[in-house]
Amino acid sequence: MELTTKSIDEGAKRIGASLEALEEVAVNAKTISDSFSEISAFLNNNMEKIKKIEAFASEIAAAA
Repeated sequence: MELTTKSIDEGAKRIGASLEALEEVAVNAKTISDSFSEISAFLNNNMEKIKKIEAFASEIAAAA
């Protein structure tokens, strides 16, 4: 009976450690996802600025 209880305790500890590791992975994945969202917003904002610059350059070229 001692071995069975010991085995159950060890298994529970491993499961607990695995759950903690998975929680850390989930937190890291969320951080990465948030970072990609910020990068995407930054790039979209810059693309809008580039489009405005291109339109302005086209107007200048057409006026020349």
